[in-house]
Amino acid sequence: MKGGRRRQKEESAVNRKRRKGKPKDKELISGSQIKEEEVEIKQKMKVSSPPENKMKEDQVKIDPEMEERFHLESTESVSPAQRCNKDPDPEEDKEHQSNSADSNTRSVSSDRPSTAASLLGYRRRSRSTASSCEEVLPASSVGLASSHGRLSSCSTVIVMEEQLMLNPVKPERAERRRQEVERRRREREEEERKQWERVQTEEKLKNELEEDRRKRAEELRLKRLAEEEEKKKQEEEEQQRARQVQAQRERERRKQEERRRQLEHLQRMREMEEQKRKAEQERVRLEEEKRWEAELKMLQELEESERLEYLQRKKQEEEQRRNKEEDDKRAEEEAALQAAEEAGLQAELLARQTALLQQQLAFRRALLMEAGGLEQTQGISRPWIYSYFTLLQTMGLNTRKTEATTL
Repeated sequence: MKGGRRRQKEESAVNRKRRKGKPKDKELISGSQIKEEEVEIKQKMKVSSPPENKMKEDQVKIDPEMEERFHLESTESVSPAQRCNKDPDPEEDKEHQSNSADSNTRSVSSDRPSTAASLLGYRRRSRSTASSCEEVLPASSVGLASSHGRLSSCSTVIVMEEQLMLNPVKPERAERRRQEVERRRREREEEERKQWERVQTEEKLKNELEEDRRKRAEELRLKRLAEEEEKKKQEEEEQQRARQVQAQRERERRKQEERRRQLEHLQRMREMEEQKRKAEQERVRLEEEKRWEAELKMLQELEESERLEYLQRKKQEEEQRRNKEEDDKRAEEEAALQAAEEAGLQAELLARQTALLQQQLAFRRALLMEAGGLEQTQGISRPWIYSYFTLLQTMGLNTRKTEATTL
């Protein structure tokens, strides 16, 4: 019953202190944070605490009955409590603890030298209070339980205040966290900005590459069209030259065929004339035989004087006829010889023209082959060849005259 009242009093006192204590700084620690710090202090004391702290923890863990006995004895005997009133009752201890926590939170935002000085001063005051309590307690006439309870309360307050002072400062931790969050935010923004710039750069490079590829494709297409046009033009020129060469060959072939027909016609005419001449000779011979037979028959009928006269006249006629035949034969031979010479000259001229034509065709074929090879390998085109021969003509070097002289 008494323990429940005491707890209610303690809670009401703590609430009053919390309502009264208004933080003057933006970085004040709330009551929940103080409780969390107390729990952390206790856990640290459990984990790593010297033997004296262990003894103080044992003293802190006094059961409620000892606290009630301590409360009753303190109400009955006031003199020991007054002598140890430097350390007040549990409610005042808690008020003092809350005040010390408030003072600790206020001192956090100040400089570290002032914090260290206040920490040392507070430790000295706490130790002097504990020593006074230890000196007063043996002199009191209170029992062992009351002295043990007051000593435990004093030591508990000192340990808690020291642990609160030694605990890492919450505002500094919050400031570090805020700075860390700010740093991460800046890093994230910087990373996002770099990512955006990288994306923009990649997009720009991609667009430039696409434009370059499109330009190259267009250039290749135009170049291919120009090459196809040039190739088509060259093919047309080659076909035109081939047609010209074919037409020239056809003309030469027709000329040769015409000459051959003329020669064959001349040969047939000669053969026909020879046959006519032989037939005429045969006819003349038959006529001569008939005439000789008629003359013989007539001579047999004539007298001797008439027959001699007739023979003399016949001899003269025969002599004249023979002379005439010889003259005709000589004329025919001369005409045949002249015709043969004319035919030989024509044949020689034809052979010479044929050889010249063959040479010209071979030269043109070689020239075309060489021109095609030079055009494909060294880029020498027909305009270049035309300018070359024009230069030769202007220099007075006529190729046709030189070819004629060589032939």
